[in-house]
Amino acid sequence: MDWWKLMAFPLRLASLLLLLLASALLAFVGPPSVTGLGLLVLVVWVTWLWICWRYAALLLRCMAEGVTEPPAFALEMANPFESLPYQPALPIVLRAPLALGACWPGLLVVWGLCAAAVLGVAAGSDVWPRWPRYALAIYCWWLAACALGAAMHRQRAALGYVPVNSPERAAAVSAALHEQQRKRLLDELYQQVRMQRYRSSAELLEGWLAALQPQQAEDEARQVFGQLCRWDDRIAITRLTPTLVSFLLRHRLGHVGLELIVGAERQGVAVQPATPVEAKRLAELARRTGQQRLAERLAGSAT
Repeated sequence: MDWWKLMAFPLRLASLLLLLLASALLAFVGPPSVTGLGLLVLVVWVTWLWICWRYAALLLRCMAEGVTEPPAFALEMANPFESLPYQPALPIVLRAPLALGACWPGLLVVWGLCAAAVLGVAAGSDVWPRWPRYALAIYCWWLAACALGAAMHRQRAALGYVPVNSPERAAAVSAALHEQQRKRLLDELYQQVRMQRYRSSAELLEGWLAALQPQQAEDEARQVFGQLCRWDDRIAITRLTPTLVSFLLRHRLGHVGLELIVGAERQGVAVQPATPVEAKRLAELARRTGQQRLAERLAGSAT
């Protein structure tokens, strides 16, 4: 866990303002009692302790969800019949406490330090003014909740839930967006092919490939080539496959380029590499992989 980030989380602006307000108000009204005006003081304490408890649950869930900024506490959140922005997180932990695994030692250390700090300040009540004592107690309370939330976020897979902010969710969103972009490209590419604008379709494909990340190269080339074959347009395969092969060679994926060339031959198309240099590289690769006939054809196109 990032301990500095964890310790600073309850001190972000929104939570810090609530902490200062709660501790100042409780220090002002003094300890509760059940005599005279003490009943009113008791009501104030119960109300604010409830608010602090609700906000601790909110901080816990924020850390569990990977939220980087705690939200401001609105008065309606103090209503016991009003749900918090996030669903309760404790039931998830109670169903599988062992799922936190290696996080338990760290949690116990944090909780122990928080308890020791609160007890230490309480023991020195004659030395410490009320406001710092109450502020430290609330901070330790919230820090203990944040520690549990951070452990939940770290062990999210073992606990069996996907937080709002997590690498897995971000990857899923990114993959869905990329899928939409690829579909849009293929639609545009198909329109160009249907109108027999093969040069503009090759330029469109080159622009798309240039914007891809290296780790996407193989999958995207296979996806586009598969779509070309489904269009049943031999000229499109002849014109666009070399673009894919050149792209793969730039990313040191010549073996995939050879697969596309073999796939084109199955469609009855003898694809020629874009340049003699590429043809020579592919011929050598085909020879090393035992594809002699293909190597001879590619070597012939390199001369």
